[in-house]
Amino acid sequence: MKSFPEEIFKPYDIRGTNDQLSEELAHKAGASLVHLTKAKTVLVGHDIRDSSPGLHKAAIEGIISQGADVVDMGLASTPTFKFAVSNFVEHEAGLMITASHNPAEYNGIKFTDSTGYPVTGEDIKETILNKDLPQVEKRGQVTEHDFIEDYIDKLIRLADLPSLKGLKIVLDTGNGMSGLVLPKLFKRLDCEIVPMYFELDGNFPNHESNPTKEETLTDLKNRIIEVGANFGAGFDGDGDRVCFVDEKGQYIRSDLALAALAEEYLKKRPGGKIVISPSMSWVTKEAIESAGGEAVLEKVGYTYIIKKLREIKGVMSGEVAGHFYFDDFDDLDSSEFALLLLIKKLVQEARPLSEIMAPYHKYHNLKETNFEVADQQAVIKKIEEEYRPKAKEFSDYDGIRADFDDWWFNIRLSNTEQVVRLNMEAKTPELLEEKKQEIISMIK
Repeated sequence: MKSFPEEIFKPYDIRGTNDQLSEELAHKAGASLVHLTKAKTVLVGHDIRDSSPGLHKAAIEGIISQGADVVDMGLASTPTFKFAVSNFVEHEAGLMITASHNPAEYNGIKFTDSTGYPVTGEDIKETILNKDLPQVEKRGQVTEHDFIEDYIDKLIRLADLPSLKGLKIVLDTGNGMSGLVLPKLFKRLDCEIVPMYFELDGNFPNHESNPTKEETLTDLKNRIIEVGANFGAGFDGDGDRVCFVDEKGQYIRSDLALAALAEEYLKKRPGGKIVISPSMSWVTKEAIESAGGEAVLEKVGYTYIIKKLREIKGVMSGEVAGHFYFDDFDDLDSSEFALLLLIKKLVQEARPLSEIMAPYHKYHNLKETNFEVADQQAVIKKIEEEYRPKAKEFSDYDGIRADFDDWWFNIRLSNTEQVVRLNMEAKTPELLEEKKQEIISMIK
């Protein structure tokens, strides 16, 4: 039986470098998904990376070899893919070839059930590594549909936007899959967009397609100021992450963006529950509660967030990494809907985005910082022993978070990398710097 590197089987998907992923693996992945879910119809799409078409074709072959039919989206963004899986009852499972925000030398395979909930790489690993699945006598059939216009129809209907005349927005898709969706969306809206790097190119020649790395937004910031835009947005490689920049070229942290978007969304969801994570600012919880909502804590990671939203009948969530989830989209993430919601807030308030966001900048925040360490658990234990007795509030729900009167920190293990992630906030920049150095010295 063919052996595949076990490290490619991640908590959320299969992901690795191009030399770790093969068409044979994709074939087995497609067949294993059918075996695991018993799906009779599987939706399949792929991103623009150079290796994606071959992996996509092999995955389809694996699916139809088990007798299941395929609805082939071809090139697709991840939000469009998730929308199509969850909104069309004939799709009993989904498979997407993408490595999301990773650099060009990576690729991956995402799996979902009929509701868009992830079938994890760990779930499917056992079948891929340990079962040979013989072809059935009657192979499945393949049909094609891209679902983009269906997705845009829903976006426009639910956003219920006022007139956008006079608005100018810079959009940087980083040569990723949002460049397939956004031109068609804004063709139907009455505002001006300034496109950046809309050309689909899986080598991402202009910058890494990861807007949560603020350095990748440099071109976007400069263009916003150059053209006098109202604000800008940057998207990642598969289009499911979005980060915002105001009219002054200032980056808006995604937990603060969630605070602003939650206040807007709660207007039609009064009293709604919004899922937040331990790495988010005090401001996020405060804004949700002041708008009449309820903030509910959950671990970082979309499998946890989607599950929690569905358990509590929540209305919305977000992540520091730039994902935004809505009950209007079956508790799945939609970067485009987050963008339209921010546009709506901007137009309704009729003032610059920097002014809208100013009240959310109450505290001083350390941008999430990663540290490679030899023994992650030992680091967590050491810091917990030091700060748990002193903390006003303490949680070990997702890593550890300790809150004090005038500062807090959260340190947790990454779900996808061999690092620990540190987030901190304080009421003064001096205190933030002092506590940052204090904790970093313990990590190192």
